[in-house]
Amino acid sequence: MEHINSGEIMLEIPQKLMICEPVCKKSKEIGHVFQDTSLFRFGGVGSELIAVFLMHETLRGEKSFWYVRLCEHSNTQTHHFVS
Repeated sequence: MEHINSGEIMLEIPQKLMICEPVCKKSKEIGHVFQDTSLFRFGGVGSELIAVFLMHETLRGEKSFWYVRLCEHSNTQTHHFVS
């Protein structure tokens, strides 16, 4: 096993394979929703965008690029959001 230096890059993940704010905003199906931050309670911060994006992608089912990953995690925990 080689020594890994401090600050050395060990792994790179392409942004298109991460569910993050920029990916949510670039979505062809729902990205336009994220342009108006007044629609969001906290001004459209990352966690809000990701939550809406995940709900949208879950509803898309098998048509979603993320379908397989969402299925893996669908039964692990349930969160209830109350206003």
